[in-house]
Amino acid sequence: MNISLKKYIDKVFKNKYGSYITEAAISLPVLIICVCALTLIIKIVTICEAICFNTVWEVRDAGLAAYNKVTNVSLCKKIEDRVLACDSSLTDFEITKYRYLYSKDGIDDLISLDAKATFNVVNAVGINGRIEFEENVLVRGFTGTLRDENPIAEEQFKDGQKAKSVVVFPRYGVRFHIKECRYVKIYDEEGSYKLVMDKKDAELKGFTPCLVCGGAANA
Repeated sequence: MNISLKKYIDKVFKNKYGSYITEAAISLPVLIICVCALTLIIKIVTICEAICFNTVWEVRDAGLAAYNKVTNVSLCKKIEDRVLACDSSLTDFEITKYRYLYSKDGIDDLISLDAKATFNVVNAVGINGRIEFEENVLVRGFTGTLRDENPIAEEQFKDGQKAKSVVVFPRYGVRFHIKECRYVKIYDEEGSYKLVMDKKDAELKGFTPCLVCGGAANA
């Protein structure tokens, strides 16, 4: 009875030992492939980030230079050289479209750039991959453009209300007008000196509404 039990136990352990080897033989290649794939993904992401960083850095400088109306005609070449030098895996980088200080959807001073890159990645098991990457960069140039707007009066700013602009012609008295008033057109044609200010501010300075246009009476 004891001999039979011993044989049974030996058989069970031998079968388990054999199953461990089989599982390891199946799992180990899968694990190696997963590690290699992860390494490949990290490498690809790293190169793409390097391309974006170097491109955006140069475009940012172009946006700052826009304040002095500097047009860098060699910017595209400069970006291409910088990106190609950032990683030896890059085989090609080309700027396909570049626009400088243009307007779109009511927004001025835009700078945009489209580019595409090609690079090869090699991992530990010798799997080669040819990757194509495209990027689009859009920034706004720092031009310090003067806007034809008037500041909101302090009281209205505190109240959270929108200021209403009126026009004053000091030569013709103490009336203020809306921009569409017929007197504004007449005085503009004469070349008369005028002031544009907030309605509340005009009232605080002692100006009164025009009897024709009402001086933004409903604002």
